[in-house]
Amino acid sequence: MTDEELEPFNRLVAQCQAESPCDFVLDISELETIDSKGLEALLKLQEDAGESLRQIRLVAPGENVRTILHVTRLEHAFELQDDVEGALQSLL
Repeated sequence: MTDEELEPFNRLVAQCQAESPCDFVLDISELETIDSKGLEALLKLQEDAGESLRQIRLVAPGENVRTILHVTRLEHAFELQDDVEGALQSLL
């Protein structure tokens, strides 16, 4: 997630949160990389979700994104799932 992808992401998150607090399942399988602003957006989403007793799941991060999460020591900040179905089940 880079600068150009961040604005639509933030708009969508704000829209979902305005409608009602909800859990988030984010399929990031096609995300090739994530920069510091993208990490900040995910951390903010995680923080906001926690404040409203909601959860987020990141689905199918690719090797590059997993490496970035590991290098930044954020691999344990998020619950990672292999597929959307598993992520949805984990929220029950």
